[in-house]
Amino acid sequence: MAKCTALLLVLISCAASVYTHECVTCSQTSLTTDAKSLTCSGSKQSCKEHQDHCVTRYIDEKDTNGKLIQGWIVRECGTSHNCFDALSFTNGTTVILMSVKCCVLDICLLEDPPSKGKQPKKPLKCEACYENGQSECYTNKTMVCDGEHSKCASISYSSTDTTNNKVTEQFFTRGCAEEKKCSNKTITAQVGNTKYQFGYTCNGCSGLYFSPLMLVLAAISMIKLI
Repeated sequence: MAKCTALLLVLISCAASVYTHECVTCSQTSLTTDAKSLTCSGSKQSCKEHQDHCVTRYIDEKDTNGKLIQGWIVRECGTSHNCFDALSFTNGTTVILMSVKCCVLDICLLEDPPSKGKQPKKPLKCEACYENGQSECYTNKTMVCDGEHSKCASISYSSTDTTNNKVTEQFFTRGCAEEKKCSNKTITAQVGNTKYQFGYTCNGCSGLYFSPLMLVLAAISMIKLI
């Protein structure tokens, strides 16, 4: 099914390349409403030549009981690569879920993060921390990954007012992520005078199957990706 979806997006992209693409660009956040229930509106803007999709990202941050902490919706121009940015992440106290809706030529496809699956064959431990208002977090605490969350990962988020280059909101967290979506990527969006940046780093070597000394040496030698 995934291969068919990918092929469909490629075919649509080829057909759309002869048109001037326009997308509504806007964003909205809420402390009481989940992302998919949020709406935002704005004027259409012409996309760059390589941007032939309209992308909507729905991001929810919740506690482990499912209570909403904050919801975000961001609509912007994008490419077919952005259509597969859905992810599921947890640090043991909070859960971050991103769904992505991609539209081109009035055809829209929605990709949701997966529901929890079976336990990993080997119990995987990852560093777990969360720092609001910071660009990094450090801890000696760990958590055991469960379900689809079977890779160690970190997430960074920031919103910046480009008129004065001032960061208005940011957080950094480490924990467990969905294995199939685990990759290193930075997603950026510009809505008006606000620039959003969402960094997602998969640390495949941080499974804590090694001795503490090996982990310290690995951490020292690791190059910061975000």
